[in-house]
Amino acid sequence: MPAADLPGWAAAWRPDPHWVNRSAVSRDEVPILFAGVEHRAWIMAFEAFLKGTREALPLDHHPCRFSAWLEAESLAGRNAPSALAVIAALHQQMHTLAEALLVLHAQGRNPEALARLGELHALRDRLLEHLAGLLEKS
Repeated sequence: MPAADLPGWAAAWRPDPHWVNRSAVSRDEVPILFAGVEHRAWIMAFEAFLKGTREALPLDHHPCRFSAWLEAESLAGRNAPSALAVIAALHQQMHTLAEALLVLHAQGRNPEALARLGELHALRDRLLEHLAGLLEKS
């Protein structure tokens, strides 16, 4: 967005009605929110790369910031190990799929890679649902 458009956008912006009645987020929950935001951003950048609207591949994803957050959460013991294990498994599945899509892209089979983005989105959505579940339990 051009800088000149920001004041008008800010004046017209209204929060999603679902947010209005949401409880305040505690300091302990902020890393969960950041993890979700960073993960969404990585997926969007990865998809833009495959679609050709981004020249460079997003920064190396091993180890990614999400992995660092997940490890810190495990060590801190704030969430059930079983919940974190599910999130870790989904996260690994996403990276495995992303690597497969990159191979297709490198082989000149980008239409096949693009056709599988739905799989990546489904994994992303499941992972984000589990992150939301951590917020609800906090």
